[in-house]
Amino acid sequence: MTTIEARRSIRAPVSVVFTAVTDIADLPNTNPDFVGIEFLTEQTSGIGTRFRETRTMNGKEDVTAQTAAEAADPDLQESVSQGDREAPRPAQ
Repeated sequence: MTTIEARRSIRAPVSVVFTAVTDIADLPNTNPDFVGIEFLTEQTSGIGTRFRETRTMNGKEDVTAQTAAEAADPDLQESVSQGDREAPRPAQ
């Protein structure tokens, strides 16, 4: 499995940033690259939540299935999800 790590400095309280990146349903509102979120489990937050994210990358839509694998205390500034790239779905 490929591991991708991304870091960005944001001038905001840690609790505000942590909430923004761990609120799966709100990701399209906090990141303009997200086109949509589709939940694959009945639960919509917390460890074990599975979801399919569609985002624009390099001008093309990219679909990835994600599992919320870990969410530490916001003061630790870490959130982890594991993903698997999927083949694009046909346009409807």
